[in-house]
Amino acid sequence: MSLPFITIKEVLPDESIHTFLNFISNTDLLEDFDFFLFDQEMVNRRFKTSVKNLASEMTVQEEDFPEDTHVVAMTIDGDFILASNHYVYVVTKNLIAEDIEVYDLTPIDFFVAFEANMLASTILPNE
Repeated sequence: MSLPFITIKEVLPDESIHTFLNFISNTDLLEDFDFFLFDQEMVNRRFKTSVKNLASEMTVQEEDFPEDTHVVAMTIDGDFILASNHYVYVVTKNLIAEDIEVYDLTPIDFFVAFEANMLASTILPNE
């Protein structure tokens, strides 16, 4: 059974990207979400393959993101969620650099805001 992100936030000892990724890796509580895929191995592999296959002057490369930015999730539509300690990047599946949405949020705060339908996004759905 999945937990609401607000509940997950309450059990995390801090809001760092590494704590969030460790939580995802060490629990199956996020398996039931309908919209986000958190399988780190699959999501990272898919992102790296997309970056390689779609490489052009218009698309992002891994080095375009600040150090310590990690691929966190993928939407069922194929868009990617990357995050660092203080920023979250929503990258469309076509990886067009100018389409990236940047949120000044920690990873858990981003997902809490998404769940509460408080994100202004043209990529992610609003209920």
